[in-house]
Amino acid sequence: MEMNQLVKPYKKRLIIESLIKASAIGTFLGLCLTLVTALIFRMFPQNWYGMQLGFVLSSVISGLVCALIVGIVIYKIRYTHGIEQIAKRIDKLGLDERVSTMIEYQHDKSYVAKVQRDDTKSRMAQMSVKELKIGVPKKTLVGCLAVLLAILLVFSVYAAEPNPHYKKAQEVIEFLDEVIDGSDMSQ
Repeated sequence: MEMNQLVKPYKKRLIIESLIKASAIGTFLGLCLTLVTALIFRMFPQNWYGMQLGFVLSSVISGLVCALIVGIVIYKIRYTHGIEQIAKRIDKLGLDERVSTMIEYQHDKSYVAKVQRDDTKSRMAQMSVKELKIGVPKKTLVGCLAVLLAILLVFSVYAAEPNPHYKKAQEVIEFLDEVIDGSDMSQ
């Protein structure tokens, strides 16, 4: 119990870091799905102006759902930290595997283990929790920004002009209307 209390402030920082990383990955994949669905919807030969809101909403909603699900799954699978992982991260701050050793021998009642625990506790008391930096996934965030710009480009360019397939489909419909109206069905 004492070991958990000793690493608790560090665990909070690692949880924050994990949430940021999982959220960034989930957001990136959600934005990619939004881009793909926007491009797919754009290919359909329908009136873009009439369906614009539906396309945008379904693209954005599918991206948000994907981001949420992927973020949660990645956090649970990849970024859930046990006390051993926390001890390894603390040891990287210059404690030379003292915390890992203290965790490993936490139930040992020998004099050497007690001295080692006391030494580690005194070293940790000299450290600040803020020395454990929260890592931000810069490459993932840059990827999110790039995909977001691509999404905005797709929505803005395609909202400005109607779908080229729509014009062709309208011509075919008008031609069929003329054929049907021109033929005399009563004979």
